[in-house]
Amino acid sequence: MTLKKISVLIMAILTPAMGQAKGHEISLSIMLGSDSNPYKFADQYTVQASQYMNLDLKGKVYFSKRWSSILQWQARQYQQNDDWADKEKSSVGLQYKGRSKKRPSAFEVRLEQQDKTYVSRLSGGLSSYSGESLDDRYDYTQLNLKWQKQYNLTRNLAWEYEVKFKQKNYQDFDSLNITDLDYRILTLGNMFEYKINKRQKDEFSVDVSYRFYTHREKVDISGADIANTQLGYIDAALTYEHTLKTSKRHKLAMGLTYEKRVDNGSGYYDNQKAKIEFRSRYRLLGKGSLTTSYQFSDFAYDRESNQGQPGSTDEYSANQKHQLKFNGKVSLNAYLPMNAQWLMGYRFEQVKADKAQYSYERHQLETGLKFQM
Repeated sequence: MTLKKISVLIMAILTPAMGQAKGHEISLSIMLGSDSNPYKFADQYTVQASQYMNLDLKGKVYFSKRWSSILQWQARQYQQNDDWADKEKSSVGLQYKGRSKKRPSAFEVRLEQQDKTYVSRLSGGLSSYSGESLDDRYDYTQLNLKWQKQYNLTRNLAWEYEVKFKQKNYQDFDSLNITDLDYRILTLGNMFEYKINKRQKDEFSVDVSYRFYTHREKVDISGADIANTQLGYIDAALTYEHTLKTSKRHKLAMGLTYEKRVDNGSGYYDNQKAKIEFRSRYRLLGKGSLTTSYQFSDFAYDRESNQGQPGSTDEYSANQKHQLKFNGKVSLNAYLPMNAQWLMGYRFEQVKADKAQYSYERHQLETGLKFQM
């Protein structure tokens, strides 16, 4: 039984019990938009703009002050002959909040499933191997576990640590001799929040993860598999963010992130990524807001680029990405007999990679309504 069917079944079971539970929340977002480049194709391929509809249904049931259940179903459907860009994701989870107010803690377990069509940006279309379609190559089910706890070290300094585990299982192609992408990952995270004053605060975080693949082998420095080995990564991320309240309604934030990956083999997958982000959020009258953000990231493998070699089919060795977002929401409670919001958004992405097939531009413009009960 798929997770979507499980989620629908659980929702049907829980709905009669909502009235007996301590409380519940339900929200539905319906968005209509236009996407200039659904597949992130480079200019050398036919880029077909298309309109789409987004649906986001969330449900939360409170069994007690400590325990709650969460359900979510998301879908995007494009208005075009091919359904390559359509995708669907569903999840079901259980949450627990600790008793202590001075040292708050939380635990969550979540099961997630995604269904989408794999479209190769390298070839500009669908892919197959030995006569078998690879459309479901990146469909997956995923188990997430998370535990977090916070300590107030001083009046102005708080420390939060978390432990996360994820197991991701991709669609199996047992009859084909292709790489199995299934993996597990364990993450240890630490975040420190320092309140400078009523208007400013700093956040520092350090995350270290170990990812190990179930059936994927290490590779040598040229990218060839090494038999009877098991690939693994160590990932580290350092993040700093400064937040400034310029007024009661306006908040600014600036963030810096550095990420480093080291594999347990030849170093073929070793890479690093730097990112900078600026955000602005203005709270409007009547429970509305306008949020703007700009992000730039620079990614590169540590190995030398082989894109100049004739016949190379490897992915990019480096890329740079610009991303600009505008999001707004306006409360409609004064005009409708329910809790509703008008949503609008715009997103621009530009990526330049050392391999031409992975360079692209994309614009997404959308608007819609969100209902909450």
